[in-house]
Amino acid sequence: MIRLYYLLLLLMPFWNYPRLPKFGETWTVIKIIGAIVVVAAGFQALLYGSRARLLAWRESRLFLILLLWAILSASTISRWEWAENPLTSCISIAAYLYPTLIFLNTPETVYKASHWIIVSMLLASYSVFSQFVKYGVGRPGGVVGDPNYFALVAVSMLPLCLLLLPTVQGAARLIFAVTAIAIIAATLLGASRGGFISLIFCVGYLVFHGRHRVALLCAFGIVILALDRALPHTPLDRLMAEDAGTRVSTEIRKQLLKAGWEMIKTHPLAGVGLGMYKPLAPEYNAALKAGGIGHNTYLEVAAELGAPALALFVAILWTAWRRARRTAEWFRCAGQPAAARIARAVEAGIVGYAAGALFLSAQFAKQLWILVWLGLALARIAAEQQEQIEATLVPEEPYALQLGLALRR
Repeated sequence: MIRLYYLLLLLMPFWNYPRLPKFGETWTVIKIIGAIVVVAAGFQALLYGSRARLLAWRESRLFLILLLWAILSASTISRWEWAENPLTSCISIAAYLYPTLIFLNTPETVYKASHWIIVSMLLASYSVFSQFVKYGVGRPGGVVGDPNYFALVAVSMLPLCLLLLPTVQGAARLIFAVTAIAIIAATLLGASRGGFISLIFCVGYLVFHGRHRVALLCAFGIVILALDRALPHTPLDRLMAEDAGTRVSTEIRKQLLKAGWEMIKTHPLAGVGLGMYKPLAPEYNAALKAGGIGHNTYLEVAAELGAPALALFVAILWTAWRRARRTAEWFRCAGQPAAARIARAVEAGIVGYAAGALFLSAQFAKQLWILVWLGLALARIAAEQQEQIEATLVPEEPYALQLGLALRR
């Protein structure tokens, strides 16, 4: 049953891929597999007595509150023709949570899941280059559909490739290295300025927390500069010398941000309704001739769902980041380097997302939430191992000494 979950991770970037079969107006192959995975997780929980412990973690509790808030907003404020897709995204994100906590119950399963995620990003990166070479798309977004969204989700997953690279050998190491370079190259080829800033923050965070900072910084710098010279265009071109199209895009984004700020001032508590930012933007800023997304996740969440929802969203990111840091340290002390590296990848991925989210509305990016759920899975495993260690403690010995001895077993 867990193989279906791995397949779902593999297909994650292909959520909007038009070539995948679709059944009716709503059901796609990925949604069908997702529904089967949720049911399978329920069966496994019943058969083996597995517990997801959904309410044991602050992130999951906050997310469930945010989900209920979004459903209430969609039901009472939004117009259903606009709110249907965002609400579906919220529900699909929630559907990833339960199977993740059920199926990923050992460090080995989390490790394998990370491998599948890396392969999925390799395929997604390939689709970007394929779109550029085959169809001449100037700013390709590949299967994700948009270069800005691709950049953000790809950068969020980049730390997994880099940090797990030392843990594999042979062909797997080559695949991981190629995937890391492909993610960076595809991000640059899409020429997303927000994605590039996200990349810089993510790489900078990895370098700052790495052991060989100077070597890492030089290596990343060489790769980015080499790709900048080799690729036909990159975000640096748009940042250094704006053409007419870039200037128009920048101005539209400024006006959309102004519209969002007006929405927040007018409806600070409940917002204008889930999914209503785009159609209502011209009503809140007369300078806009057409609607559009906010190009700022935090602003759009506050505008659509209100300031309390934004507080929930930020609290989830902050709590997930802090938990990943603590979990990484726990696994490092426990002598489980692979699990520690995955936790560090979650930590760095959240930082990359948080920076890029300032320039793109990506509250429904499934890769972000998979990172958060991976962090929860690791935290649960660490908690269970901690409980087993405490059960073996000898009352006569100091607790710290016993804990150190237990971790070395």
